[in-house]
Amino acid sequence: MPAMHILLMTLDIHLPAAQSLKEKRSSVRSIVDRLRTRYNVAVAEVDNHDKWQIATLAVITVSRLRARAEETSREVLDEIETRFDVVVAGISEEWL
Repeated sequence: MPAMHILLMTLDIHLPAAQSLKEKRSSVRSIVDRLRTRYNVAVAEVDNHDKWQIATLAVITVSRLRARAEETSREVLDEIETRFDVVVAGISEEWL
């Protein structure tokens, strides 16, 4: 079996336009749906569920090629920063 490269990227994002948990959930759902569809990655909100302007997302990329996984994570980050009204406050990456 060929080697698989699994990259976990955790993002802390600030949603300055969200004025309630309902608005935050709508924004996060939009981000999650867009990333899943466009980049074929697994995405979930994993922390800060009760804070209305902060979310922590986990994005997992699986690829046969390490360079492709890295490229996908860069594209995902760029998509979040340019397409959505959010500020990326923190990023961590871990190879699994």
